[in-house]
Amino acid sequence: MTYSATHPTPEVIDEQKPHAGRLESASADAFKGICIFLIIFGHNKSLEYASPEFRAFLYLFHVAMFLYLPFLRPWQTWGRAKPLDLIIRYGWPCVVFTLVYSLIFVKFSGRSLTEVPMLVAEAVLAMSARGFDHATGLQLLWFLPALIGIRFAMMLVAPLAGAQLWPVLAVAAFTHSLVGLLPESLKYVTPFGWPIAALLLFPGMVIALLDLGRRRIPVWMLIGLGAIALTLMLATGLINRGHPLNVGMIFVPSVATPLKLIALDLIQIWAFVTLMAVSLLLPVQRLFGGLGRMSFELFVLHQPIYIGIRAITPVLVTSWGPWLTGAVTLALTIAIAVGVAVAIRSVPPVHRLLFPAGVGSFGRLWSPRLQQ
Repeated sequence: MTYSATHPTPEVIDEQKPHAGRLESASADAFKGICIFLIIFGHNKSLEYASPEFRAFLYLFHVAMFLYLPFLRPWQTWGRAKPLDLIIRYGWPCVVFTLVYSLIFVKFSGRSLTEVPMLVAEAVLAMSARGFDHATGLQLLWFLPALIGIRFAMMLVAPLAGAQLWPVLAVAAFTHSLVGLLPESLKYVTPFGWPIAALLLFPGMVIALLDLGRRRIPVWMLIGLGAIALTLMLATGLINRGHPLNVGMIFVPSVATPLKLIALDLIQIWAFVTLMAVSLLLPVQRLFGGLGRMSFELFVLHQPIYIGIRAITPVLVTSWGPWLTGAVTLALTIAIAVGVAVAIRSVPPVHRLLFPAGVGSFGRLWSPRLQQ
């Protein structure tokens, strides 16, 4: 059976191309804005203390939503990406911010500056959440090589999926079921996030096969899917407060616990489709669209800013309850991160240097206009 998208999704989810239309662009920005808000929320320790179950629930899907976005493209376009542009667009900021955060981490970790080059090299080569955590004290940069890996996997399967979809889906499903069994040593060495790409390729192809980016799912169907997914999640104990699931750390279920794995897949697909539907609402677009337009910058910047806020305002930790502390630090984190992102964007050469769209960005580094 061949897979063909008769009504291909507009390239509004293409990170490197102009949006096709205002409605699609606004919806895509709102989707990314909601996702980055949930990520910043999930990284807020006070809110974690206030509601550890909700935080554990967020970790089932919040970063994965960004990794599923490329699957909204028509499969015929999956192989058209330029590998070098992908590496520059996502790999270069990964290297730059690993270096910057490693230098900052030296002050708090008791290490010396002479250790930084080796730590940065180790993190950049391993490309794992554990590697980045060891070098910078932060795990979040794992997302960037994982996004490259997802795109590489899509490029590899595109010609095969076009001719023989079901065998490719079967292989992807089999690989998907084994990722959770990987030994810890392999979870530390993950060039281009290969375990995460292997984990998410199958559900991503399901999203593509069902054409979920174009189809409008009825509300009753969303509610039904959510009820099934949440019931299975609770019945299988998918949320574990002591050792919560974490895609970045590759702590995920496997074929050894098949119902948990199915529950995780259903939760992620349901969350993805639901957020896509919510992002069509005009009030949501107005509220979250601005965050979505700078979601890349906010993702890279927000966690050190939050840590800085907590470090310089200890009274927030001791004097207020977790909900109020969490709300204040969440608002401050978003406000400061947005301010820094706007400042970077206001100086196009700096923005191109830190967040290049591809190889060509370096060639027009000193152009006065920002064209991404």
